[in-house]
This record gives sequence, structure tokens and C-alpha cells, in this order.
Amino acid sequence: MKSCMWSTHTRSARRVAALALLAGAPLGAAAQISCVPQCPPDQRITICYDAGRDDNFAGPIDPLTPRPAVTATPVGGTYTGFDDPTPNRLVGHTFRNLPCGIQTATLTITMRALCDISENDTLGLGKPTLWATSIAAIAPPWSCGQNATITLNLAALPGGGNIIPALNALHYLDMIVQDDTMIDSAKLTITVCPCDGPYRVIHAGYKDNLLPLPLDPPPYLRPSLAALRTLPPFLWNGFDNFQVDRGVGHSFSVPPGIIRAHLFVRAKPISVSGGGSDNDGISFELKNPGAPAAFYRGFNYSFLPVNAGTWHMPNNGPTTLFWDLLNTPPSDFSCPNFLGAMADGLFDVYSQDDTAIDWMDLKVWTCPPPRFDCGVPVNAVGQASLDIAPMNTVISNIGSGGSDGMRLEVADSTGWHIKLTPAMIDSLSTPSKLHLSVSGSDTGSEDGSSIDFANLWMQAPTPGHVEVTANFPNSGDGGAYIQIRSGGHATGTVYLPECERVMPEGDGTVLAITFAPVPDDQPGVETDAWCVDYTAPMTFVLSTGQVAQGDSFKIIRPVPGRERIAYATVGGEDLPLIRLVGVGPHQFGIPHRALGGATLETGPGTMTLANLGGTGQDGVEVDLGHAEAASFEFDGSLGDGTDEWPVGTSITASYTGSHGGSGDQYLGYTSVSKLPDRRHRITADYTPVGADLKFIQVLSNGELVREVANFRPPIIDVEPLCPPECLVAVNPSGCGKGAAILGAQRTACGRWHWPRPVRFLLEDGLVIEGDEIRILAQNANGPFDYVSRIALTTTGLDTLTISGETATPVGEGSNPCVADFNQDGGVDGADVQAFFAAWEDGQSIADVNQDGGVDGSDVSIFFGFWELGSC
Repeated sequence: MKSCMWSTHTRSARRVAALALLAGAPLGAAAQISCVPQCPPDQRITICYDAGRDDNFAGPIDPLTPRPAVTATPVGGTYTGFDDPTPNRLVGHTFRNLPCGIQTATLTITMRALCDISENDTLGLGKPTLWATSIAAIAPPWSCGQNATITLNLAALPGGGNIIPALNALHYLDMIVQDDTMIDSAKLTITVCPCDGPYRVIHAGYKDNLLPLPLDPPPYLRPSLAALRTLPPFLWNGFDNFQVDRGVGHSFSVPPGIIRAHLFVRAKPISVSGGGSDNDGISFELKNPGAPAAFYRGFNYSFLPVNAGTWHMPNNGPTTLFWDLLNTPPSDFSCPNFLGAMADGLFDVYSQDDTAIDWMDLKVWTCPPPRFDCGVPVNAVGQASLDIAPMNTVISNIGSGGSDGMRLEVADSTGWHIKLTPAMIDSLSTPSKLHLSVSGSDTGSEDGSSIDFANLWMQAPTPGHVEVTANFPNSGDGGAYIQIRSGGHATGTVYLPECERVMPEGDGTVLAITFAPVPDDQPGVETDAWCVDYTAPMTFVLSTGQVAQGDSFKIIRPVPGRERIAYATVGGEDLPLIRLVGVGPHQFGIPHRALGGATLETGPGTMTLANLGGTGQDGVEVDLGHAEAASFEFDGSLGDGTDEWPVGTSITASYTGSHGGSGDQYLGYTSVSKLPDRRHRITADYTPVGADLKFIQVLSNGELVREVANFRPPIIDVEPLCPPECLVAVNPSGCGKGAAILGAQRTACGRWHWPRPVRFLLEDGLVIEGDEIRILAQNANGPFDYVSRIALTTTGLDTLTISGETATPVGEGSNPCVADFNQDGGVDGADVQAFFAAWEDGQSIADVNQDGGVDGSDVSIFFGFWELGSC
């Protein structure tokens, strides 16, 4: 793969000063939440990990899953699998992704001596070896045809030895058997102490009460799960699909070291009594590699306690089902829970086959607890040390091998970004190198492994210059599109089929580096790009002689398509340290940053805010740039699947943007909180922009129902459109911020909407029914220009899943200057012609008063501005 190289000119004096600054920077100890070293036996958690199938040596051969280091240098034969009766073969397996805090450990192996020279066979644990013995010493005399099941106490091994400290340090155990011994199966059983810490949430499907639109992202099926339904018409359904005779499956990608797990599934039967759903069931976790495909345990829906013996319509509506996987034993595996089965990195759920699934959530706790930087789960890679602090994370102990750094877990995000100290890039000198990479899930893998598909390097071959090299493995002929940008807009794009060098010159230094999707030439198709932003405009000189100016550049993958994102890595070679002032995922094409103690979990088409507390400071902030409007869709349920918010629960949207020509201003907030009697209360405050009064609009299905001017009270109550005894929860499902025209002036407008109609209770007994309310800032002390950031914070919610975000840049989708309708810089007759063309077609851009419809009131507003000759 050829690469495209860039070079950034920097001033030597500034670079020397930066080196001095970094050299003297104090470093804190590498913070790591430690595991509990010991605890009473009654507090310990038992976890089992199995290898091979307990099938009394029956074929076919069950494959091995060892670490590469185990099979790299075989001694005394080649490796085979479980249940293979061929002599002169090695059996090697790795029990991986173990938690720390292990208190006790036993290893049980069922084996058979083959009729070759089995008497001299050995069993070794670990590579390099932690402990080894002859099998004859633990199962004498170990001769032809002998069967044995041995159990080893890893804290007191025969001949002496305790390898539990090694398990806590390594988080894996290798088992190697040599070489005329047949292995049926093996099982590692450990007990661990629980450890406190934040949890992780892996989410699948939109929590939209089985609505067909918007279309949910498809479930992910590992190959062995996908192979279960390949005979038409008995195939797979997606979420929210009501086709009969279709299964719904999903393979959750899970972190290592799980010591507790909760599974939530929102399901609904498709058929009436006597139909196919009565015998439907749900199964968990495909057994470890082998044939035939089978699950560790299944449940009949009708036998679950919450369903009271039935599973059909109309008896059973949408139901949130719950399993505590710590206390749910597999029926086909002698272990008290499913936790060890997740050690392969995936957890399978399979619903069969006349049942619709709305969504699934898997909440997991690990030992050691996860570490987060700006709300993103991170881990050290190689020998690197991490000192994590808010907006000031330091990666140190970076060697020359290129394998040291920090890995961010941004699974299924659309991209990610990092922000560096301005001195970071300037500090590069030969032979130091900064390396960023993006890994994708290998959809053809059974263990959730990942493959690199994008890399970027920065290095300084000569003093004062920083070369940038990027590549996209498996992306065609090795070229890339080079795009220079200024103020967020492209000034030119060039395709370079060979490696080229560009010389950016100026006083700017690198501010942020982003990997994110960009539109392809084909409508609706996206490809990927590395984007490097500078603090000041630069002059870019291509080796072809072309010259362009801008404040950022993009290196764009020449062809669309890639695997699902799994990880992003920040590392390097021969660097004193890497200092980050921010990291975060791009989801829905928008960068995010966690607030307070919240953590961010990305999934296919979703972002889940987790570990939310009761302070009201936990949530997420989105960076919108200069947005005309933005909106959010989220589920109204709690993290445990409960539909009804407790009293006191709230979501607040706070806005920052430009008002009256002055940027980065706090514009106010809107909030929804839960009251008794299943009601909600909306609070809005626009006093930061001088608006004591509010203009209220209520809409239904996008159509304006009623307007109320001069509204002064700070609150509006909301009640469901059903009697008090109605048990259907009606929580808000989204909010937004944008501009509206009021009194011939652009003004700020906050929006809240519900999934179905509600009653809005205004002052003096006024009740208006609808599913959306818009609250405009009336008599603001200046025009609304744009919104740059929105912060969503919560109280009373354990998790909040965002299933959609949109941001409309200024000038797109609506007109920032109504009078200059065609945006040609002048106000003249051409604007009238352009307006009426759009108005007659009913285009949304002609909705200049933004009341949800294109009608005569838009004509009045347009001519009011046009006659003034200004916006």
C-alpha cells in the first residue's frame, strides 16, 4: 500500500521551547483501579471457563483456541484439536480474558492415553512454562486406553507451586499436553472478589417501542450464529420486524474480565393464541467451537415468570425481560453462571422465531474496572503507562518498537478524534514518531478479533518539519484524495495516485486529528478520511506545484466500505510522552465529550450515556460547529428497561452559540422533569439572551396546532392522553434547538417531542393537545446566529441511549438570511423569484417562520425582511 505524505513547517525556536516544556512536565503515577486482593469466601464469585466439549471423546474434532505464542514453536509434534485420536499430536489451549482478584483456581481435564508412547507424555501450564509434570505422575500409570479426569489445585500444584499470582498478572492460562494423549475437554474454575467500579453497557436496537421507522441498525451475527438460519424463508429478522418464521439474533462484543452481567430484552409475540409464538424461546451463548452448533441454555418465553404461562397476542404485549447472568446457570455446562462463556469476546442471543424484538441491552462489570478518558473506555497497550486526568492524559514509557500506547474502545462509532497540546507535534524530532490507528471488527472471525484498516504517522525527518503519512490497507491502488479546507469548507480536492509530499507553511500547529466518514461521489455512500486541523491558516504546496490555503486537510480513502470500528489507538516510537487534552467518539457524524462522571458507549447507530448519577452534572456535550439547528432522539426508559420514570427524573438541554454577532455565549436551557401522577414539567430559561417572555407553538405530526404569545411562566406541565389508571408510559423521546422567525427577527427555539400525543397544560387552564412543543425566545435582545454546543445532562436516569442526532450547518436546510433568499450577497428581485419557486414547491427552506408548514404566513415574513433589505 502506497502512502501520501505531508510536511508541516514549524519554527525551530518554538519547537525547542516545546521540548523544554515537555521535559519538565510533572507526571503523576499511572492510575489504575486495583482489584480486591482478598475477601471472605461468602463474597466470592465463581466463574468457569470450558475448552472442548464434554462429549466423552466423540467426534468431530473440536478446534483449539490457543494464543499465537502457544503454537508458534511446537515441540514434539503438530497441534491438533480436542477429541482427536491421532498420536503424536499436541493439544494446546488458552483460557483468556480472566479477571484479576482471583482467590482460588482449579483446572479439570478429561483425557485418554493413546496406544503409542503415552507413558512419557507431559502436561504444561503457561508458555513460558509456569508449571509442568508428567501425566503418569498425576494419573499413573498412564498407558494405552486409560481414561482419567484430573483436577489440579492451581494454588497447591503437585510437587509444589502456586500460579494464581501469575493468573492475576497475566489474565490468561495456557494449557499444553504432549503428545500421545487425547483430550476430551477441560475446565478452569476460579473464584474472584467483586470489585467496585463503573459498568459498561452494550446496546443493540433502538428503544422505540417496536416502531418500524426509523430503521434500526441490523443485529451483528458472528458467522456460526448466522449459519443457523440459511434456508429460505426461515431466515433472520432485524429489530422491530414482524415477519413470522424469522429468528432474531445478536452477538454482543464484550470486554475481558467480566465478573457480573445483566441482560435486558424487549420482546413481543407476533401470533395470536394457537399461532407460532406459543412455543417460541430465547437461547444464550453458542457453545465453544465445535459441531453441531448448540446453545448453553434456552428458555421458553411462556414459562418465564413475567409472562404468566402465555406468549401470544393479545395476552402478552411488549415485555422487558431480564436475566442476571451471574446467577443464571447454563443447562449444558456445570457452572453456576454464563460469565466464563463470554471470555471469547462475544455473547450470543437467539430468539426463535415468531417473536419481534425491540432492543437488547447487556450491562457488564469487570475486574479490573474499566478506565475512562473523557468518558471513553481506554487501556494501556504494550509497555505504556497511562496517567489519566480530565483533559490532561499522559501516555508515557513509549519505546522504539511501535507497540506502546493507549487503546480507545469506540466500537461501532462512525469515527473518533483526539486533541493534543499545541506543543505535542512540535516536540517531534528524529527518530520519534506519533502513530494513530483504527481497527475494525473482523466480521469473518468467531472470536471478535479486529484488523487494522487506517493508519496515520507523524514524524520529523528534519528539524522544523513534521511529515504526515497515512494509509488505508486494502483500499485500491494506494492513492488517496487530498482535500484542503478552510472554515469547514473544501477549497480543492486532488487525487494523487502515488505517494506525494505537501509542504504546509505558516504559524499554525496541529490542534486536533479526526478519523470520520465523509460523503463519497455516490449519493448516500460514505468513505473515510483522516482530518488534521491547525490553529491558524496554512499554505499547502503540493509536489505537483499546486498551491492552496486553508486551516485543515483531509486524506480520504479512495474507495468506500470498511469493517465495523472496534478500537482506536494512540501510540508512537521513541517519544518522551504523548499528552492529550481530549479524546472522544464521532457518532452520527458529530464529535462528543462526556460530562461529569458519565461514560460514553457507542453501538451501531446509537450512543449510550452510562454511569449517570444524581448530581445533574452527568451527560454529554456535542460539538456542532456553526449549526442552524440540531435535534436528538433518545429512549425514555431507564437502564433496567423500566418504562416509567421515577418522580424527580429529568433531562436538561443547555445551549451555547452565537447571539447578536457575539459567539460562544450561553443561550439558556430547556428541561423536562418527572412529576407525580405520571405528568412531566417543562422548564425553559432564555434570560441570558434578554428574553423574559416566550412564544409557544404546539404541533401534531409536524403540523402547527396552536400558538401562544407573551407566555411568562417558567414552567409548562405535560400529562398523558389517557386516564390516570393507564399504565402506558409517555416519556419525552427527543429534543432540539434551532432558529425561528419571530417579530421579523431570528430567535432561539427549543423543542421537545413525545412518541405519541400528550396534553400541554399552560396558564389559565389552557390545554393544547399535540406531540411537540416549541418554546421561542420572545423579545430577545438580539438575533440568534447559530448554536455551537449542546449539553444533555440528567438526573434519575441510570443510562440514556441516544438513537439519532442531526445537525444542520448554517446555510444548509434553512436560510440564515431570509431577505437574501438566494444567498448571492444582495437583496433584489432574484430573491423574490427564488422564494416563490421554493414556496410553490412546498420546500422546507420556504418555511421561513419555521412553524412546521409552508403557507401564507411565510410570504408575509419573507416580504417583511425583503422590504427592510436585511436579514
